[in-house]
Amino acid sequence: MNKPKLEGANIAGHKIVERKFFSDNRGSLLKVFEDQDAERLSFRPKIKQINVVETREIGTIRGMHVQPFPFAEMKLVTCLKGLVFDVVIDLRKNSETFLEWSSCLLDANQNYSIVVPEGCAHGLQTLSEDVIMLYAHTNNFTDERETGLNPLDLDLMISWPALPTGVSERDSKLPTRKQWLEKANEM
Repeated sequence: MNKPKLEGANIAGHKIVERKFFSDNRGSLLKVFEDQDAERLSFRPKIKQINVVETREIGTIRGMHVQPFPFAEMKLVTCLKGLVFDVVIDLRKNSETFLEWSSCLLDANQNYSIVVPEGCAHGLQTLSEDVIMLYAHTNNFTDERETGLNPLDLDLMISWPALPTGVSERDSKLPTRKQWLEKANEM
């Protein structure tokens, strides 16, 4: 299987990770994470929360979500079923790639995950029906801490590969790139 490629900005810490897959006549096993992966992936602190998210409709967009410092988190993102266009936006004010994005295709038929660095927003668009995603987080999620960018903001120039069929009301009310930049300049 071909390894997915990160396209767009070269965001520090955003990387693709190969998973271990085993198969025989009984079925298969996908090893998503091992304790020794933490150091290799710079996954600090350790995983505190794991979520499974199902999305039914092709074209649905989830994101762009981030928990800002001091509640920032790294994420290990794995597609368990289906195909997604996965996007990361660098929201670290002092980064060389501030407000730039990179993307890749995550396919459940391939054995890869991605690492989303602290301070970066994450989102995706489903390219198949009945997508199931697994997220491992280094910090606990709370509604009050989460923010992000409006995924449909044209100033982000995200090339969503399919016609957007669904975006939550909450995501559509997230700040635009311009609003995020103004807020960052005030700090």
